[in-house]
Amino acid sequence: MGSPCIDAGDPSFPYDPDGTVADMGALYFYHVAEVTITPRNPPVTIPPSGGTFRYEASITNTSDAAIDIYVWTIANVPEMGYFGPLIKRRLHLSPHETFHHPSVPQEVPGMAPAGVYHYIAYVGYFPSDKMDSSSFVFFKTGKSTGGRWSVGDWSEVPEATLPVASSLLSNYPNPFNSATTINYELSSGGGVKLEVFSLLGERVATLVDTWQEAGYKSVSWEASKVSSGVYFYRLTVGDYSETRRMIFVK
Repeated sequence: MGSPCIDAGDPSFPYDPDGTVADMGALYFYHVAEVTITPRNPPVTIPPSGGTFRYEASITNTSDAAIDIYVWTIANVPEMGYFGPLIKRRLHLSPHETFHHPSVPQEVPGMAPAGVYHYIAYVGYFPSDKMDSSSFVFFKTGKSTGGRWSVGDWSEVPEATLPVASSLLSNYPNPFNSATTINYELSSGGGVKLEVFSLLGERVATLVDTWQEAGYKSVSWEASKVSSGVYFYRLTVGDYSETRRMIFVK
C-alpha cells in the first residue's frame, strides 16, 4: 500500500482485523464490507435444555466493485472461550449491494454451559482476514445433557419470509443531504436495474445493473456530484417497473 497512515495508529488501541496496529483515521484501510446483526426479541435467554434464537443480519459491499466475501459467526462460550465457526457462508455482492436476512436461526444445545455468551459475526476472507464485525450478548440459565454445537451454513431466506411481490420502497432519509439509502424487495431472482433520473429525465446514476437473488435489498446513493433538486429513482425487474421521487438538498 505504501501509505504512512497504515499501521501507524496508537498501539494501545485494539488491533485492526488483520492483527496489525490500528490504522490512522476512522476506518480500517481494507474496509470494503460491513456486517450488522441484531437479535430478535431481546434480551435473548436460552433455558438449560437448550433452544434457538433468531437475529436479523445485513452484509453490505461498500466498494465500487463486485466482491466474493465470507460471513461467519463464533461465540465466546463460558468455560470454553471462543468457539466456531457456528455459521459460515460465501456471498457474491454487486457494488454497494446489501444482502439482508430477516431471521437467521442459531441453535444452542443443552450441553452448552450456563452464563453470558458473546455472539460475533465477521465479514471478510475466512478465517483470519476480518474486515468488519458485529455482536450481541445472550444468556443461558443452566446446563443439561443433549445436543451439540455444530457448524452450519447461513441458509437462504426461508421461503415464508421472502417478499410476496417485488416492490420499490421509500428512500431514507428524504429529503437528504449527501447520501440516501434506497430499499427494495425482490420476490424472485432476476435481472435488476435501479437508476436515478433528474427532473428533466436525464439518467444521472445507475446504482444496480446485475442479477440478484430474491430477498430484501438496499443500496446507497452518494449525490455530492449533482446539484440540489428533485430526482426520481426507478426499479426495473423483468416486466415490473416502479418509480419514486426524492429530494436532494445541499
